[in-house]
Amino acid sequence: MVCCTGSLAGSQNNAQVITTHTGLPVSVFGCKFSDAQMNVSANDNEAGSLTYAFFCDFEKGAREGGVEKTVMYGCYQDRGTGPGDNKEDMTWCYIKASPGGASTTSVARAYSGTLESCYLESDTGTGRAIFNRELGAGKAEGCIFDNWGEAILLDFLSGGPYLTPLESTNNTFINNTEAIQQNTGLPLSLTNSAAKDNSSSIVTSAGGFAEITGSSNTLDANVDSDYTGLADDILAVDAALDSALRPTASGNCDENGIVPSSQVLGKFDPFGLERTLDKDTIPRGARARLVSTGDLYPLAV
Repeated sequence: MVCCTGSLAGSQNNAQVITTHTGLPVSVFGCKFSDAQMNVSANDNEAGSLTYAFFCDFEKGAREGGVEKTVMYGCYQDRGTGPGDNKEDMTWCYIKASPGGASTTSVARAYSGTLESCYLESDTGTGRAIFNRELGAGKAEGCIFDNWGEAILLDFLSGGPYLTPLESTNNTFINNTEAIQQNTGLPLSLTNSAAKDNSSSIVTSAGGFAEITGSSNTLDANVDSDYTGLADDILAVDAALDSALRPTASGNCDENGIVPSSQVLGKFDPFGLERTLDKDTIPRGARARLVSTGDLYPLAV
């Protein structure tokens, strides 16, 4: 489907504007879907029943704009107040929500996919962006989490402990009540974080901290006392970021991250701002400072 518009799903929770079943994938390009009782895009649980959305708008309209089992690239979503979604991979997306309560998960729950270069924002200062509670822990890389009650919550659905960590790499956390809450038995890999103006950047326990790996995070003033720091962490000080959330020159997030296992050179966020330009230096957080000397990547190749 190319450049199509659909809206006004039925009044039941299982009525969507676009859906696919029995293992059939569907691809949509430049489309706009809006106004469902819960999800404007959702599919059955059979393997292969996926929607692949490129440069699409998912909007709440008069009701909700939820999205489930959908791979999103370059998309905009206005989620509304409803409960969270089980999305697949999301890249270069801007997702806004108005959570209906403190425990509402608006972006991804039971998440095992990859969020890359996304901007995730709560209108209300409440709710959760990611509620990670399954064996497949998922990845969040180069994302900005803005104004959530709990930007990332790691908690049990049942059973545990789990062995696969949630991987958080080069993410920026701003204006959240809690940037990350991690409970014992749910491992976390935390690398190159930048946290600023959060009421608490990490809530954990002694047992939980023992399950956190990674390094090179700058975490703002209120850090749980059980989080005693990973290698090269800078604790109890706001990340030195400018108004565009780029590291300030020679600040505590400027060119002092470690090179992650995934390739970040030349990638951009939904607003077209660079994540990493220099082949030898990595920032902390989701955006890089523009430099005037040296090799610039990808511009130099």
